[in-house]
Amino acid sequence: MLDLRLKMFKKGRLRRGCASSRSSISNLTSHIPPPSISSINNLTSHIPPPSTSSISNLTSHIPPPSTSSISNLTSHIQRSALTLIELLVVIVILTTLVGGVIPILSPNNDVRKIQAAGRGLQGYITVAQSQAARTGRPQGIAFRESSAGSGVALEVFGWEVPPPFAGFSTASAVRLELDNTVPNGNLFVQFILADTLGTTGNPIPDEYEPDPLPPRFFRPGDSIAIDGVEYRFLLNNTLSPLDAQDYFTSASKLQIERVNNNELTLAFIKGHPETGVPLNQMSKLLTAPKRYKINRQPTTSSADPYQLPASIVIDMQGSVAEGSANAGIPSRFPVAGSLFSSDPAQQPNTIGIMFSPTGAVDSVFFNGNQLTSVSRIVMMLGRIENGGIDPTTVNLTDNNTVPWRLHTNEKIEDVQERVNWLNLNTRLLSIIANNGRVVVSDPAFVDPSIVVDADEQLEAAHGFAHEMTTAK
Repeated sequence: MLDLRLKMFKKGRLRRGCASSRSSISNLTSHIPPPSISSINNLTSHIPPPSTSSISNLTSHIPPPSTSSISNLTSHIQRSALTLIELLVVIVILTTLVGGVIPILSPNNDVRKIQAAGRGLQGYITVAQSQAARTGRPQGIAFRESSAGSGVALEVFGWEVPPPFAGFSTASAVRLELDNTVPNGNLFVQFILADTLGTTGNPIPDEYEPDPLPPRFFRPGDSIAIDGVEYRFLLNNTLSPLDAQDYFTSASKLQIERVNNNELTLAFIKGHPETGVPLNQMSKLLTAPKRYKINRQPTTSSADPYQLPASIVIDMQGSVAEGSANAGIPSRFPVAGSLFSSDPAQQPNTIGIMFSPTGAVDSVFFNGNQLTSVSRIVMMLGRIENGGIDPTTVNLTDNNTVPWRLHTNEKIEDVQERVNWLNLNTRLLSIIANNGRVVVSDPAFVDPSIVVDADEQLEAAHGFAHEMTTAK
């Protein structure tokens, strides 16, 4: 107990001592005046500035950084960022992943490309119609098989009618020559300069110099109008062979025929001298010089061709010229069997569509032959692997023994996938002849187990195109 009291007593004294010490310190500091500004300035004025030698001595005692310490510092900095090679590797990996995922998440690429082909071809046709309106001459488009017998076209190119040609000078003229040495006679046209006289050895007999015409100027099928009568140039390899582009290599004298079969009356004024033979019985007769005008066939224009998207084609077996009245040419563009001929001399099929300045269809050509009474042209856009199929093989029998109605649905769906006009992913681009209207439409569904004939399938597939393009 005594010890406890002693401890409490000491603690009380300690507390009282601390309190008294604090009060005494406060009394002491209260008697210390604050330093004046002048005293501070006097104090700092007695501190000398550091000399250059003292600073040099100080820095001399600081050791320079070692190479190892710098390397350690830069290594830490480098580890905090990607190198260029690492960044490129990351970019390649991301690109590969994105390229692999997009086709999975996006719709069928072929479907999108077929749709794009329809829009692109529609725009290309619109440009041709605008060119016809601007120039006042027919302009158009044409497409050709990628190779003979392929049945598909990979591009569409511009087509135009060159301006009429009536000679390079006022002396340019022609005269007709009738050769009676063959049955029914052959008719020729000679291009001459009417104000010149011939010389010995001149290919134009007797009196006129030939009018020099440039090569690759005329082709078989071009027409020439003389005295209001229209004639057509004929191929005569003996007289003037063709070059690789089917142009006459020489045009001083060409064989012609009258476009219509009406009786031709010509006024001949001269014949090759034959002793004792009247003029009308001479083997060769010549007319007087005459003015002429040549209307040339459409040819490829300078416009850039329209390239269809990769793996997308114009299926010429599924494309038609409806209403054609030409004998021997069916509604499908390719003549039956021509696409699948093994004849090595066969040329690729070519289709041309010309538009008048009003935008309407002026004429349609198939392999150089003009089709008449065409009311609608339909071009089928589809996949290249489905194009050029022989219609005789797309029937509803398997080896002509098993009717398709006995086949499974999987078999029928497989054929629908492999044939463009049975595939619902194809597109039909239709052109109305009388007004030039262009419409892109889907094909109608065709069940090949019900519609057996290929032509009937094609007609049924075009059902939507008929409805959308029927002129009102």
